[in-house]
Amino acid sequence: MAIDPTHPEKLLLRVGSGAGEALAVSTNSGASASTPLTFPGGVFTAFARMPSGSLIAGGVVGSTNVGYRSTDGGASFAPLPAVPFTFKAMSARGTTLYAALDNMTDAFAIETSPDEGMTWRPLMRFNKDVDGGATGYIQAIQTCLMSFCQSDCDTRSSAELISQDVCSATVMPHPLDGGTGASSGTGTGGGTGQGGTGATGTGGKSTSDGGGAGAQGGATSGGGCGHCALPPGPTGSSLSLTALVATALFLGLRRRRR
Repeated sequence: MAIDPTHPEKLLLRVGSGAGEALAVSTNSGASASTPLTFPGGVFTAFARMPSGSLIAGGVVGSTNVGYRSTDGGASFAPLPAVPFTFKAMSARGTTLYAALDNMTDAFAIETSPDEGMTWRPLMRFNKDVDGGATGYIQAIQTCLMSFCQSDCDTRSSAELISQDVCSATVMPHPLDGGTGASSGTGTGGGTGQGGTGATGTGGKSTSDGGGAGAQGGATSGGGCGHCALPPGPTGSSLSLTALVATALFLGLRRRRR
């Protein structure tokens, strides 16, 4: 479920039945709803709201990947040009739309659109061995996670999701930002839902965890491979993009294990 930030009484919902899934819109805080977009016999997998107010939705109908855009607040949706990949999640960062894909069946892990889904261009894949690193790829595990995540990294490498040298590589001092150059603005999205806001730890650094206020601070915010402390002052959009990469990585591994 998502709430329109400019009209809090408007709710955007993912609904389903035996006939397939749909995007439902309520303009009266849930008292009633209409379904302006349906995925007959299919699934509704991704959604984002752009700063312009446009709504972008993606999914599968039968075996066909589909995408739609609404420029009237969800009253109607028009199909996007042919979608050459599988939408797993979406996120907006300024005027740039990001889509997480299935990198085990699709050529890339993340693609971006500068024009609300009308055209797409690849941003990154997980394994540099596929094209020698011609596109962006995962380079290293963050130092604070390396001791916790080594076995997980080895598993992903054996599944050919990432290259083996990632598991021992040194993190760059200032990692490149895949969203550099994106204009400022607000936007929401995800795998048909929104994540929580990162809480600020008491006496410590901000974390990428969507936990409640008052989480205990420190150099890291928890053990295991979940997360570690980020530099002070991460923006909501940077956390959203990080979550998008994590979603694509998880989905790729899960698909490989089947």
